Amino acid sequence: MKDPQKSYSFFVVANERIVRERGIFFDHHGSGFDPTIFETHDHNDLTWDHEDDWDDADTRYWYRKFYAETRTGQLMTLRPDAPQLFFYDRTGPDLMGAIGVLNQSLQRIKFLLWILVIVSVYSLIIHWK
Repeated sequence: MKDPQKSYSFFVVANERIVRERGIFFDHHGSGFDPTIFETHDHNDLTWDHEDDWDDADTRYWYRKFYAETRTGQLMTLRPDAPQLFFYDRTGPDLMGAIGVLNQSLQRIKFLLWILVIVSVYSLIIHWK
């Protein structure tokens, strides 16, 4: 441990979706990296009532979506060393995971229904003649 380092892992959200599952910054002596860029919003000078509650809910939403819909998040929930998970209950039912699976199933059903509609219209056109 001649040159100790800290690492900061994160996921990236842009345009209302998770665009990167895992990014990492390393901080070591003399690197010039400032980890305070990862601090949360300062709620000392609030403009609107409950603004901090909305920020907290938004943070919870994205962490739960991360654990439910990304491979990295799902692997974190399964690790035997039980790393700290944010806004995720290991003991209760995984509702966000169930919602993610249900959403994927509904997307597949929607796709198959469109194919069925196209085939049906094509069949009507052929039999109409």
